[in-house]
Amino acid sequence: MTHYKKHKLTRRKDGRWQLKFSYNKRYFYVYGLTQKECCEKYDKKLKEVKNSKNIRVKAIRFFDWVDYYLRNYADKLKSFHTIMNVTKNYIYKYFENKDMNKLTALDIDMAFNNIKNSRTKLYVYQLIHKILLLAYKKQITKQNLADFIEPVRYKSQKGKALSIAEVKTIIDNCTDTDVANLFKFYFLTGARKSEALNIEVGDIDFKNNIIHIRGTKREKSDRYIPIFSKLRDLLISMNIQSVIGEAKIFNISERRIKHQITIIQEKCEIDFSIKDFRTTFASRCFEIGINEKVLQEWMGHAQSSTTKEYYVFVQDDFREKNKTMFDNNFDT
Repeated sequence: MTHYKKHKLTRRKDGRWQLKFSYNKRYFYVYGLTQKECCEKYDKKLKEVKNSKNIRVKAIRFFDWVDYYLRNYADKLKSFHTIMNVTKNYIYKYFENKDMNKLTALDIDMAFNNIKNSRTKLYVYQLIHKILLLAYKKQITKQNLADFIEPVRYKSQKGKALSIAEVKTIIDNCTDTDVANLFKFYFLTGARKSEALNIEVGDIDFKNNIIHIRGTKREKSDRYIPIFSKLRDLLISMNIQSVIGEAKIFNISERRIKHQITIIQEKCEIDFSIKDFRTTFASRCFEIGINEKVLQEWMGHAQSSTTKEYYVFVQDDFREKNKTMFDNNFDT
């Protein structure tokens, strides 16, 4: 026998057997003339250690536990890159690195107050809630702080659909060619902001006429959409076929995008955001009669109700067109 309850038994130079084990970050040793004696002493010592109130436990600080969660639980998630950015920009910045058992719900709530964007606050809350719950389950904390912090409420904001004329005006007045191509891509695919910026050359399959959209929100957000004719024209004009490797097709910073949006908004007096292109894509698809389930798949939504509630807006000209169809075809 070389192991006992997953602990290694070693023979010392003096002929005795030794077993080393840890409990609450502290190491203990037991010795015996035989393996059996050593194992019996281990059982006795472990019971004694567990019942002792004087064993000093090494304090685990909050940031150490966050790191532990990231390494062991978050690294396999599709949203790992986003989680790391949130951790770096908000958790390490606004939360205190206290002993886990000295951390209070008030400390957590006060940190949340420093985060102004409601959607970001919700994302941080969901992440912190998982981290605190895990700490309680692993007996790192004596109480579950996740039960005491105030829930963060956020209702997803509906986008607005742009008219075809507005989209043309936006693109025509974009002074940065790369950003203009990005705007066209959003309009022709309905991709989310981060999805388009993460698309690599290898995701575009001209042979099978599809694009792989690497979704980050949930399982169904990872999807394939057709390369529509106008989208193909755009990609060809960008000379995508000549690029080799895993390079991103849009190597554009957030700053460049925001700068162009500001210029266009001031010049053309059109209030718009990147999300509006996605909403416009969904609305146009609905108006031309794209099947509801197909549109749901292209948008990367788990339910078609999400597509209709937040992304489909019927334009006035479409309403007028349908009114005319009714007048011309309905026998009164």
